[in-house]
Amino acid sequence: MLTIADVIFPAFYTPYVAQIFYPLAAIMALCAEVIFYRWWSKDTRVGRLILMVVVVNIASSVSGMLVASCLPTGYNPAFQSARSGQWSGPGWNALATMAWIVAFIVSVLIEWPLVLLFRRMVRIPRAFLAVLFANASSYVVLLVILFMSIQASRG
Repeated sequence: MLTIADVIFPAFYTPYVAQIFYPLAAIMALCAEVIFYRWWSKDTRVGRLILMVVVVNIASSVSGMLVASCLPTGYNPAFQSARSGQWSGPGWNALATMAWIVAFIVSVLIEWPLVLLFRRMVRIPRAFLAVLFANASSYVVLLVILFMSIQASRG
């Protein structure tokens, strides 16, 4: 899926903005988590797993956006003051890359206690490891699709 857009956003919003432009990637990442949790927990109640995955991912996405709003934007200072010229500063790409690591860490830290709260509905043994591996699976899906899209757009 090729997406071309001219959108300006802070570097640490990269993991969240990417999902807006690649909704299929976001859906596939959620499916990867559901499949992983289904395998990890051996729980046959897929509906409950889906509910848990959606709720904890919404919570971690909102939390991640709040954290991202407190971090450097990566904007060119001249652009910020005059609203003209090159918008991205020299470190924007490095910050955008770091954003994926920060988003992963925030996701794990937010989702782990939430998964524990879902224990009455869904039994997830070794919750911290489960959340860590489930998020790793979803981030692999997101990054592979993003990488393939970038390569396709370069022609």
